[in-house]
Formats: sequence, C-alpha cells, structure tokens
Amino acid sequence: MPYQADPLSEKLDKFAEKTGMPALSRKLNSTMPVRFRAIPLVLLAAAVAGLWVQIAVSDLFGYLVVMIAWMVGSGVQAFSAAGNARGAKLDEREAALVRSGHFAGGLAALGVAVLGCFLLGMASVANQVRLGDFWVPGTGTDWFALAFFLLAVEANVATMAASAKLPPDLDDEDDE
Repeated sequence: MPYQADPLSEKLDKFAEKTGMPALSRKLNSTMPVRFRAIPLVLLAAAVAGLWVQIAVSDLFGYLVVMIAWMVGSGVQAFSAAGNARGAKLDEREAALVRSGHFAGGLAALGVAVLGCFLLGMASVANQVRLGDFWVPGTGTDWFALAFFLLAVEANVATMAASAKLPPDLDDEDDE
C-alpha cells in the first residue's frame, strides 16, 4: 500500500482489494492471452440461430440476438490471442498471431458473404419466376442482421484461429 501515512487512503485501498478489481486488473495486465475454444463456437451457433430467428420468426428479436453474439464475440476477442486488451506493443510473434487470426476470420466472413450473395441472388430470381417463395432481405433490420452476422463470424473465427496457434503453456516443473 503506497499510502502509509494516510489512514483514509489505506482504508480505500483495503476496500478496493476486497472487491477483487485490482487483482483482476493485475492479472489481465500480466498474463498471456486466454485460449478460447468453446465460447466462440457457442457464439457462432447463437449468431446462426439469431439469423434463423430473423428470417423465420421475428425481425427485431433475431437482429438483437445476432448483434449480441457479435458484441460478446468482440469482447472475448479482446482477451484472446487475436486481441490486445493490455494495449502493449506486440512483438513479432504476437503480431503474426493476430494477423493470422484476423486473416482466417476475414476469409471465413468473405466466404460466407460470397456464398450468401449467390444464394440470395438465386432466391430472388426464383421468386421472380415464381418457382417458390424464398426469403430475401427486405428491411433495414434484415440487412443489419446480415452485417452483424458477418462481423460475428469474423470475430469468432479469428479468436478460434489465433487460440489454436498459441504455443503450449510451459510447465513450471522440469521433466528431466
């Protein structure tokens, strides 16, 4: 405690330590990035479910589910190997890890976008020639849901790819 002479400051420091926030802050600032495997998969599944809800059930609720999946995925990404929550300067290996994760995420989002454009185009043509009644985006919330879906794909795939490329943790014990 830096305030040995000031009893009020000492009490405030003790109270802050009881909340756990200073310890969490020290941990986040000093540790390696966290490996995320299951959480990005769950968030991708939530984004897909939200897009399905947007298409089949409710415009606003589906949009909100997709947007929340993207927001949580972006928050998770900040603490993964694909993010830099500490704000520190990255060395070459860490920068390469971030780049490769975002490249994989961008490539996945691009693939989904291109395939989606083809499918939506074919659905639109099928609707015009009366071969069926397929869903195509028509409202602003439809387009926003699609945009946030692509952002969720990029963030979560980048997190998974960077986490997969993290080197294994070093053990404290020697196995000699």
